[in-house]
Amino acid sequence: MTMLNSKKNIIIVISALILAAFLISLTVFLVKKDGTRRTYVFPSVENDSFIIESRRHVKSYMNPVEYYVNELMLGPQTERCRRIFPKETKILSIFVNNKTLYVDFSGDIVNPETESHRLPLKQAIELFKENVQRNFRGITSVQVFVEGNPAYEGE
Repeated sequence: MTMLNSKKNIIIVISALILAAFLISLTVFLVKKDGTRRTYVFPSVENDSFIIESRRHVKSYMNPVEYYVNELMLGPQTERCRRIFPKETKILSIFVNNKTLYVDFSGDIVNPETESHRLPLKQAIELFKENVQRNFRGITSVQVFVEGNPAYEGE
């Protein structure tokens, strides 16, 4: 009888250890998955193609769209990519209203002498819009302004 109790105790201890290992693994998995995966499309330095970067955004005090746009403005993490807009470009205002993102950039966005900015303005803005809409399905339209004025005709 004592041998049977001893085997039961061993089974209980092993089961408890397996359960504890599972709970620890589950906790680590859930903690590491905190945040959202976002993609960024940047122009390639080498040719006319585009390169997609993937980044994980952790929860922030900032609106997720605003956080994403700020990250996009910081530029690529990959050396083989170029920025979409010149480094000096600032976001003057940004907000979402009725599924439309409104972004007002500083006049630096149209600086043709900036080496890191080789895309024509219209193409750069279209790539910016594509990035936003690719990551935020709830945004159906992106309106871009420069110093309070539409960025180009057709906006």
